[in-house]
Amino acid sequence: MKTPSKYLAAICALAFGLAACGGGGGSSTASSVVTPVVLSGTAAVGTPIVGGVVGVICSNGVSSTSLPTDANGQWTSSLTAPVFPCAVQITKGTINGVANTTSYTSLALVAGIVNISPLTDVMVANAAAAVSTNAWFVSLASKPTGLNSFNSSSMSSALAVLITKLNFVQLNSAGNPITTVFVPVSGNVIDDVLTAFAAAINSANIIYSSFINQIASPNFVVPAGFTAGYAKAYAITKSGISSGAGTINPSQGSNTTIGTAVNGTPALALTECSPYLGVSVFYKCSANAIANFGPKTLKDTVSGSYCTVTYSNGVITVGNGTDVLTGYFGSSVNGFNTIFTSAATPSIITEMGSLNNNQNILGIFSAQWDSSGKITSISGEVIDLVSGVDKNIACYL
Repeated sequence: MKTPSKYLAAICALAFGLAACGGGGGSSTASSVVTPVVLSGTAAVGTPIVGGVVGVICSNGVSSTSLPTDANGQWTSSLTAPVFPCAVQITKGTINGVANTTSYTSLALVAGIVNISPLTDVMVANAAAAVSTNAWFVSLASKPTGLNSFNSSSMSSALAVLITKLNFVQLNSAGNPITTVFVPVSGNVIDDVLTAFAAAINSANIIYSSFINQIASPNFVVPAGFTAGYAKAYAITKSGISSGAGTINPSQGSNTTIGTAVNGTPALALTECSPYLGVSVFYKCSANAIANFGPKTLKDTVSGSYCTVTYSNGVITVGNGTDVLTGYFGSSVNGFNTIFTSAATPSIITEMGSLNNNQNILGIFSAQWDSSGKITSISGEVIDLVSGVDKNIACYL
């Protein structure tokens, strides 16, 4: 018996899932699937920006908003059919538990890693000649094609400003702040550059927004005190202490004695030191000849309680009744030390930096005396490697 064609069609459909059956000459076309383009990175200022919102806008107007950054400042955003370059900005969130009120921008030339930090903000400000990177980012909503002026050449020039103009020479080896994967913890070079950058801004009494305004100009002049402040701050970061930037030079400063320790006698013996930042900073030192003192009483500006400070045979200890910090200024294998002396009077010790390298925990990183030999301030932090809790002590007379 001949099977009617309509039944044949039904049988084919059941057997082959609606695939074409012979004789029809038909064809099928698979539906196109658009794969999202992913941008991700780290938002940090020397410490993570937590809970920040990252906005992205690309040169063809495609935009997105990320979920809040995580505890490490990491973020991810997916875009459909973007055309690069794309601008990126982070707002809000918290920094060390304090509300973040500054926006920072970055720029993606291709998909992949796009970090956001003051370093990337400076690069964007310089490349875009934007006196306000926030205003520049907002303007892209109505004119995203303005991003077409960015390319690898303009961003390389902006990176060169960081390295040669601001003297962030560590970026030569650490990599591009925008595209290099990094974790915002002490000991990561990019993070320590960010930490030193912030310290230099503060020490030179510069308002960050004014700094961005100035660096947008091709005739930008580095503010007074910034370069020295940055170098000094980086020297006592974990990367600065262990980087070899102060490689011991036996012909300069090795096994010498300079002046009188301002906290008393005898003189300060600097052993196996190398001059760093001219004649006023010495690197990788043992300060065994500092006179013992303490306990001295200072006030903790963080908690309001009082601190006691004691120095004994190379070990300096400070406590505020809750936390105790220990720094090594002697010949202990745990201590890498930086000694700062007065540039005007090299015999006067003004500050000492220390890192407890054995356990990767920062100890006392600053101690200062006045000209009469009285200790006036001491500060430091302890990082609990198990809980990740970062506790600070900052005590002043």
